[in-house]
Amino acid sequence: MKKSIILSTGKGYKVWRNGILRPLAFFLVFFSFLLAKAQDTKIPPSQLVVKDTINFGDSTKAGLINKILQPIRFRENKIKRERERIVELIRKLAKEGDVSIDSATVNAIATDLIALTEGLAAARDTSTRLQDEIEQLLLNLDTKAPKQLVDSVQVQLGNVLQGLLDDSKAENVAAKKQLSEKLMALREIQFSCSSEEAPVFDATLGDTLQVSYHKCLSARTRIFGWHLASMGDRYQNYNLNYLTDLVLYGYELSSSGKENNPKSLLGLLEGGILEKNQSFGKAVSLSVYSNSLSTISAFLNQTSAQDQFVSRVKELISNYSLKGINIYLSEVSSRDSKKFTQFVSKLKAELAALDKNIILTLSIPPIANSRSIANANAYEFLFLNPLVDFYLIQTQKLNITDTRIPFSPGALYPDAANSRGSIEGTFAFYANGKVPVGKLVLTVGYQGISWPMPDFVPGTRAIGFGSSLDYRTIQQTLVSTVGQPEGAVLGYDPEQASAYLNYGELGDLRQVWYEDAKSLAEKYSWALANSTGGVAIWGLGADEGYTELWDALGATLVSVDSVVISSKSLAPPKTLGLMDYLWTYMQDIQWAGLNDIYIGDPNKKPEADYCYFVTYPDRDSLQNLAKAYDISSFWQNRNEFVAYQDTDFYSINSYKDCICMIGRWNRYAEINMLLSIILFGVLGLCILVTLLGVRKHGDEWTLRGLFTGISIAIGLLALIALFFYLFFNTQVGFIGAGSSEVTIWMLILIFGFGIAAGLLINRLRSAKKFAYRELP
Repeated sequence: MKKSIILSTGKGYKVWRNGILRPLAFFLVFFSFLLAKAQDTKIPPSQLVVKDTINFGDSTKAGLINKILQPIRFRENKIKRERERIVELIRKLAKEGDVSIDSATVNAIATDLIALTEGLAAARDTSTRLQDEIEQLLLNLDTKAPKQLVDSVQVQLGNVLQGLLDDSKAENVAAKKQLSEKLMALREIQFSCSSEEAPVFDATLGDTLQVSYHKCLSARTRIFGWHLASMGDRYQNYNLNYLTDLVLYGYELSSSGKENNPKSLLGLLEGGILEKNQSFGKAVSLSVYSNSLSTISAFLNQTSAQDQFVSRVKELISNYSLKGINIYLSEVSSRDSKKFTQFVSKLKAELAALDKNIILTLSIPPIANSRSIANANAYEFLFLNPLVDFYLIQTQKLNITDTRIPFSPGALYPDAANSRGSIEGTFAFYANGKVPVGKLVLTVGYQGISWPMPDFVPGTRAIGFGSSLDYRTIQQTLVSTVGQPEGAVLGYDPEQASAYLNYGELGDLRQVWYEDAKSLAEKYSWALANSTGGVAIWGLGADEGYTELWDALGATLVSVDSVVISSKSLAPPKTLGLMDYLWTYMQDIQWAGLNDIYIGDPNKKPEADYCYFVTYPDRDSLQNLAKAYDISSFWQNRNEFVAYQDTDFYSINSYKDCICMIGRWNRYAEINMLLSIILFGVLGLCILVTLLGVRKHGDEWTLRGLFTGISIAIGLLALIALFFYLFFNTQVGFIGAGSSEVTIWMLILIFGFGIAAGLLINRLRSAKKFAYRELP
């Protein structure tokens, strides 16, 4: 698909991207008038200046610079800077001698240009195409200025517009970074509070209450996701953790009350989506729909058809464990208003008798025109409100394909240029004495609409009806070309809170309006800020693998929460005495020498958990683990060294027990290391005293034997403390607690050092006994 525009004047002008088409056209119009005025006034170039007659604070609704910049549609707080950039370009051209004009002529040109743009608008209403005007303009300009000057203006204008595009990209990147930061905490949890897979944590509060809880994802409002039968197995890409309700579309209503699509309905209910939902625990509703006014009217006027429908729906609820019913009728005529209310009342009573927790939702139209107002007024909200739990407003259908007015499928705020309504206007209509705002649900869609266009001037009507494009297609075929030399041009309308793309080639221009992550985040935030009943997403699966729309949902409407599962009172903590510490120490010595320590039932091998780390945590890491598992003291979980019941394996109760045990091992290692340092220091002091005494008093010094014995005893104690330091230190991987092998090395070291110590003691005693003496 080509995405460029060739502005042909007979001399081979350059290819320009369609996004520059309209601003370039206005600028060239301006430039041609500028030259013409300069020629008419015939002021010498040396006297021509551009004075600061532009008011940079002009309203965004009028003014020359705004006319040039209108296709960008940036936020109003950027307008001043953008105007300054364009004016600086004009001033530069004047300073270099390419353009010369005085302030009075500038004002005159501005007036003429505005009149010309109004004339162009009128010409479009009579089907005169903008590109014809541009070509004629370029032909006129060619007779008034050299090609080198025209090319210079084109290049410099392109640079200015590229700068504006870069600003837009920077803003989009900033928005994405903000979403990513919010998602970090969500991605660490992964499971919603209703999921069976959500992990269970234990915490002790005030030493008297033990609480088991889920740390999970919780929706900040009700979030409905529509799964259409046409989506097939795309449900595999759904992140059900971000939803509270799943609506299956659906049950096509016939005038007899039975489904008009039994094969499609069966495929929907047994296609796998319900099986996937089992572990997520979302409330699944079945949507009952009809797009035929005659079928709806016939059904509402037949009691037997309604009875048959209720019977069939109750059967489906029982067979598939459904938790709700959605009524989605395209239109209810005003003469059937009371009949519809009576039907809803009957259905609600039957559902409540089956299960009082079954919800009933009603899809209602958005307020897009006078016909939709008439459709909405056909519902007797005064009587329906006590029966209906939520009203799902189809705001993703504010704009439709069967129109020639291109703008967002679901505009957030009213736009005077478009008569198809807005989300804000729709909610204002229903909340104005009809429905409590807490029951109104905003619906967004994952699809866009593309129109054939004569040009890209805002407010221009399309030259044909629109066509639907899903998000996946838009991303793969259009968004992927943004930034390329002949690619699509991306824009964002903050008033409609919607993204759009201009693409195509001259004679075959198109414009698509669609929802992206930024626009959805704005609408979700609006729904939350206005205390609505929630949001709904029409057409889950249309993104097909693109996760940014799910990211926008999670970052805006989902938060991390803690849900208590159970709690129990604890006896006041026992104050440990000396015997308790000694008992625990003896047990921990035996645990440290064990090769495999199981957690829980060791019969579940090889899936059994072990009290083992590939790299054992150091002191700081242990403190972090203790904090994460609410461990106030490593002495609070003490285990007796006994084999698991009816096995030869040794097992502790929980991962928390494992952390406490490792914490005590490290404490023992620290104490023994400190003790060994002290003992080796005392040993060195004793040896020094012994050597000084022998030197002073000779070999017959009476205290020599005493200090020698003390030195031997202290040395042995120091070695024992050193061995126990190595034994309990989990950072030493070849013996004791930190080893995954049998502790034979501990025995080898003890025997080795014992033999060496024995030889040393024997040598000392022999040296004293057989000392050389001079005999008389």
